[in-house]
Amino acid sequence: MHTLIGIDIQNDFITGSLANPLAQKVMPKVVEKIKNWDGPMIFTQDTHDLRLFKNTMEGSLPLHCCVEKDTKGWEIADDAWNAAKDSGNYITTLEKDTFGCIDWDDTGCHHDPMQDKILTQAESITVIGFVSEICVIANLIILRAKFPDKKIIWDSTCSAGLPDEHGNQPGHEAAKAIARAQMIEVIE
Repeated sequence: MHTLIGIDIQNDFITGSLANPLAQKVMPKVVEKIKNWDGPMIFTQDTHDLRLFKNTMEGSLPLHCCVEKDTKGWEIADDAWNAAKDSGNYITTLEKDTFGCIDWDDTGCHHDPMQDKILTQAESITVIGFVSEICVIANLIILRAKFPDKKIIWDSTCSAGLPDEHGNQPGHEAAKAIARAQMIEVIE
């Protein structure tokens, strides 16, 4: 069994309050990856509390992924979610309130008991999603720590970092170097 993890493939990181043209550009690859996946899928959802947001580390950013303010921005992008549902694979979601999810094998918020089995029995874990240098790399490192002997793959062609003033992704490139140093296979 091979497991796919989609990190924060949410509208706010694609076309919403933190819209990213680089994420928009890779969405067809993301949808294709999901559509052709043969195995269970876990999608994380960045989730913020409207009342507490300004007092968090992310409070200096535009309000994002806040279900009380904008359900559509918090939701997983329709084309990705529909591809997952149409695949016939087992899918589940995991809400997280910070960059890295510490609930991968615990009983966290809205934890699905099948998730433990999906991850511990997986031959490999493949990660895709947004934003490369923030949530993707944080979760890759946490997954490496929780599953030190498991094959972890990051398909960086199905991820995007933040664009600089020239439209380049220096953070995405840096994240790939860090992932390789953590013995994570990087698909380019």
